[in-house]
Amino acid sequence: MKLRYLCLLVISLQYVAMEQYCAQGLPVDDVSKSLPCLDKNFNVRVIMTVDSATRQPLKTATEVDEMLATASEYFAPICVSLSSCSFEALENYSYNRLYSDTRIEEMGVVYHYPRRITLFIVNEVNGHDCGFSYYDGLNSRDRARIFVELKCGDNPAQQIAHHLGSLMGLLPTNYSLAEELADGSNCATAGDRICDTPADPYGAKRDSSGTWIPVPDPTKEKYASGCDFIWLEKDNQGHFFNPKTTNMMSPYNCKCAFTREQFLRMVDNYHNSSHIKY
Repeated sequence: MKLRYLCLLVISLQYVAMEQYCAQGLPVDDVSKSLPCLDKNFNVRVIMTVDSATRQPLKTATEVDEMLATASEYFAPICVSLSSCSFEALENYSYNRLYSDTRIEEMGVVYHYPRRITLFIVNEVNGHDCGFSYYDGLNSRDRARIFVELKCGDNPAQQIAHHLGSLMGLLPTNYSLAEELADGSNCATAGDRICDTPADPYGAKRDSSGTWIPVPDPTKEKYASGCDFIWLEKDNQGHFFNPKTTNMMSPYNCKCAFTREQFLRMVDNYHNSSHIKY
């Protein structure tokens, strides 16, 4: 009984700590400024895989509605929401784990509807960190696909918000192998090309010659302890990195919010899409 109590206490303290980090990451001052309102609800087609042993859906329709409602809260500053328009549980349990990009593409081609966001919920997506989506997918007829994996440090609502950001034209904060400088002086042309998201070197390291190279299978613990960034490698000007681990487009399991410039980028990309009638 004492061990169970201690476990619950640890979990509660971790939750409180996460809430504090989330509060720090929320762009309160930015949201107080005027942001455009898209007044848009995306109707989402949900494809649910089943457990290989029980043949039961991994999540119920009610649980998915709760995921979408939570994910919608992250987009409230620009008046965007998501709701389920259909829910289909697949009998083919082999889609439960997607072991290759070929399998991801196959599933998308078979079950995706054109001009509709399709949410695929599976147990695991091999080779991708916490799901998969197509960058700028809303600017296409048939690439608005989000794959959420339940075997992931991010909860499903965080994954949905992260990948909807990708569909709406946002790059990961750690894009382009630590090329963005910590002082932000090249923020418009390096990293995620957004200047209110600090440079993030996750997934990069220096080789023996000092050149940045990708880490084949990076571990979050090397770069962050919980939501504290701890990596001590310096940028090309000798400055320490200090990324926002709470940013929704970051690779860390602390995702809480978008920045003002990210909101503006999503709004602009939506208005400029040739396939706006999603």
